[in-house]
Amino acid sequence: MPQVEDIIRRELEVPVEPARAWAALVEPDLLARWYGRPTAPFEAGAEVTLVFQADAGEERARARVLEVREGRSVTYRWVPGTAAQWGDLLDRDAPFDELPTTLVELRVEAMDDPRTSRIRVLEAGFAALPREVAAAMAAGNTGGWEYCLGRLEGVLGAGVAAG
Repeated sequence: MPQVEDIIRRELEVPVEPARAWAALVEPDLLARWYGRPTAPFEAGAEVTLVFQADAGEERARARVLEVREGRSVTYRWVPGTAAQWGDLLDRDAPFDELPTTLVELRVEAMDDPRTSRIRVLEAGFAALPREVAAAMAAGNTGGWEYCLGRLEGVLGAGVAAG
C-alpha cells in the first residue's frame, strides 16, 4: 500500500492588499471564479455545498465551516474528490458528521509591503480517509490546489475589488 501524504501545504504571494485577498477567499462570486461557488455564505457552523464547474460537468462537495476569523482565515471540513473517485464508498446523502472529510484552512497574511499578501492553504486528514481512496485523493487535491491557486493569482491580478 502506498504511503499517503496526509497534509498539503501551498502558498501564494499576490500583489494586492490583504482586504482584496480576503475577499477572494470568502465572497461567493469571487470564489466561483477560482475555486467553487458556495451555496451559502462562509459563516461558522454553516453547511455549504461547493459547486465546481469542471470540463466533465458539474461537481459538488459538501462542507461545514468551522471557523471564520474575519480578514484572516476560514477553516472548514469537506468531502474531497469527485463522485467518480468515491464510487460506492460514499453515501453523499449521509449526515455530514458521518462523512469522510479533510480539514481545509485558507489564510491571508499581510506582508512587509502593505500592497502584498500571502495566501496559505492547508489541507489535512488524507490518511484518515478510506484506504481505497486516500492516496488518490491526496494526489488529486495536491494538483487541484496548484490549479486553483494559479486561477486565484489570475483573478487577483485582474483587479478584484474588495467589499
